[in-house]
Amino acid sequence: MKNAIKFSTLMVIFAIAIVGCSKDDKDNDKKLVSGAFNGRIVATVENSASITDRIEYVVASSDLVTSGSNISYTYLGDCEYKNGGFTLVLDTPEPKNLTGIENFFQNTLKVSGKVKYSNSSAKTTYILDFLAVYEHNGEGYATGLFRNKSSDGGTMCVFVYVDTDVDATAGSNITVSLKQGWNRLYYSSGKNMMTTKDTGDTKWYYTSN
Repeated sequence: MKNAIKFSTLMVIFAIAIVGCSKDDKDNDKKLVSGAFNGRIVATVENSASITDRIEYVVASSDLVTSGSNISYTYLGDCEYKNGGFTLVLDTPEPKNLTGIENFFQNTLKVSGKVKYSNSSAKTTYILDFLAVYEHNGEGYATGLFRNKSSDGGTMCVFVYVDTDVDATAGSNITVSLKQGWNRLYYSSGKNMMTTKDTGDTKWYYTSN
């Protein structure tokens, strides 16, 4: 499913916004928990019984940009959707598709305030949404998105790849430890929190266009 994909209707991509460090900018003194995993995602979709859209494949993509009904993205793997879920192994991104870790936190995650990095030369990319796709006449059409989140949407899980180990900390609300390869990062703008420690409240949900 590396061919072009179009949206059947216009889709809204949500921004990530986290306020950064604590007022006195003290370094977090808690033991960091790594978010590393082997890149294999086994997903059971909580609201699968209510899905009426046609879905054949799930596509992992970074750098997702919409323009009308068209989208552009960097392909990072796909799999079949069946029995209310999917199993997908994430590809290793090409170096040319990675961005600097500071750019990722400041411009993508919108972290305001000073963040301390253990390795500022680290490069990264991420996946928040997984495309739900069907194929017709050789073209792919996205009917919606799969996202790993809490039931109220307050906590989101972002899948982050880094080319080398790096920790990112700011006060007590940003406690991130990324290992080379794929990682899970959890954030909540309402709780002013970002961490690689499993929050235990995220599951897979489908959202239609």
